[in-house]
Amino acid sequence: MKELAALFVRLGATRVQTYIQSGNVVFSGLEAETATSLATHLKEAFGFEVPVVLRDAATLRLRVGASPFAALPAAEPLPDGKLPESHHLAFCDAAPQSPGEPDAYLPDRFAIAEGGPPDVFLYAPKGLGKTRLDATFMRRLKVPTTVRNMRTVQALIELAASFEG
Repeated sequence: MKELAALFVRLGATRVQTYIQSGNVVFSGLEAETATSLATHLKEAFGFEVPVVLRDAATLRLRVGASPFAALPAAEPLPDGKLPESHHLAFCDAAPQSPGEPDAYLPDRFAIAEGGPPDVFLYAPKGLGKTRLDATFMRRLKVPTTVRNMRTVQALIELAASFEG
């Protein structure tokens, strides 16, 4: 992650912070860069293709507040007592195709976000490790997608807010 942050600094970002080991980067000062140009820089720097999906803090806040599944309960505890995440957001780099009827995945649920960038809300009461909203489901969207749990999305919002203040 240090090398990833250093790349953003070399590109001219004024503030850069990575979050956990999943490639989340919060940055400012690269207004001219696009997801495509950043993906090109990443490939040049690291030697492999990395899908890039950009979202600003305002969009993340909007998405968290608009989740149609927010009132649904958290995940059920696993046999080891750990509590997996049940609420997720799939960020898509283009408008996704419908992956089929929502009832086909019950008890898991999905909803394609309305307004703003193309995103998909996911609810998996047993966590993503035991869901029907798996890689096959993601392929049915027909667009590159990256998924984050809502706890991570909230952490990214808070990190971005620290840049504002």
